[in-house]
Amino acid sequence: MATKSKDKTKIATRKPWGRLSDDLKEKIICEIKSSMLSQRAAGRKYGLPSSTIGKWMGKHNLAILFHSKASYELSAMNEN
Repeated sequence: MATKSKDKTKIATRKPWGRLSDDLKEKIICEIKSSMLSQRAAGRKYGLPSSTIGKWMGKHNLAILFHSKASYELSAMNEN
């Protein structure tokens, strides 16, 4: 019985996930948000687990939420 060998990334040759540049992470997130790729397809394209991409998206959404909330609070303040 013949077995198929899948092209899996070996531990010795894989890239550490946390060492990707912030620009590349932002590019991946933008591709997903613009509906060019699904989260799973982006994982396959860039060789990353979709759970890692999901964590990046969560952090990105929190950063946007925090930034918008802080700017709203500053604009709502007056001199009194």
